[in-house]
This record gives sequence, C-alpha cells and structure tokens, in this order.
Amino acid sequence: MRTGEMTTISGLLTRRADEEGSLMAYTFLDGSGAEPQTMTYRELDTTARHIAALLAPLRPGERVLVLTATQAGFVRRSSAASTPE
Repeated sequence: MRTGEMTTISGLLTRRADEEGSLMAYTFLDGSGAEPQTMTYRELDTTARHIAALLAPLRPGERVLVLTATQAGFVRRSSAASTPE
C-alpha cells in the first residue's frame, strides 16, 4: 500500500485507477435525452493528474477560479484539486 493511498482523495482515485481502471467512475446525464457521457477511473485519474500538473506552479494558498460548461468538467477539475503533482 502506498503512502496516503487511503487517506486522501488522490490516493483513493489512484488506487481505483490501478485496480479497476476500466470501470465506469461517473455517468453524466444532461436531461435532454442526449447520449450519456461516461468516464472510467483511469480517465478520471489521468485527467486529474494532467490538470494538477498545470496548477503545480501555483503557491500553496493561491486561489483558482474553476469554470466548467458541464458536470463532467466539474468532476474532472475538482478531482485535480486534490491530486498532488
């Protein structure tokens, strides 16, 4: 078991991506009857790590405004907020 694996959101997400990466983590319905968007644990982990890397140059305590057009975007970005570089 890696350090922090079960004590942080990031650790839990990484573990799920490693062990169950192809399973659906989220299904997003927009209410219009359009095809649902899905995201696997691996996709969520990869996206969160990418966004976290973009935020890495910021100093601790700096604020970030998150604007998303969809619920799927919100989940991806909020997962990144808890993912260390």
